[in-house]
Amino acid sequence: IGLHKIETPEVLGARKTLSAVVALDNPQGRALSGTLTATLRDGERTIATSSVAVTGAQLRIDMGGLEGIRLWELADPALYHLDLVLETPAGRDETSTRFGFREVSFTTQGFALNGKPLKLRGLNRHQSFPYVGYAMGRAAQERDAEILKYELRVNTVRTSHYPQSHWFLDRCDE
Repeated sequence: IGLHKIETPEVLGARKTLSAVVALDNPQGRALSGTLTATLRDGERTIATSSVAVTGAQLRIDMGGLEGIRLWELADPALYHLDLVLETPAGRDETSTRFGFREVSFTTQGFALNGKPLKLRGLNRHQSFPYVGYAMGRAAQERDAEILKYELRVNTVRTSHYPQSHWFLDRCDE
């Protein structure tokens, strides 16, 4: 299962919606059948579940009328999990993605997060560490995100040239 994207339109409304575009890896071009089930969770609490029949290698699964969803904010980085389970005659596959409901926009008045103005203070990050290059583990990646937020007081980071460590990105989300 490959998750292409999660869209959260209508974020500022009382009832939220979610759409996920999912790609199924099918290198042999076999006929696809089965069910894809998406579960939206807040920790252990299930918020919504939706299923679609597998009709091709790319699927879209939607959830609507979501209530009680907190927006991702700098002071309260509310994160949710979207669990995907694919069941086919050949077996079962699953994946989980963590994300937040938020709206970002650039207007003539500046940047806005969830409809509210926010002054961006940031920097550009290269992931290479002295003496070890790109070989830093989880603790160092997470600590680097903490240094940027708590010691340098930035609220945005531009990542440079190559994929960053998922540990660094996850800690930034948190």
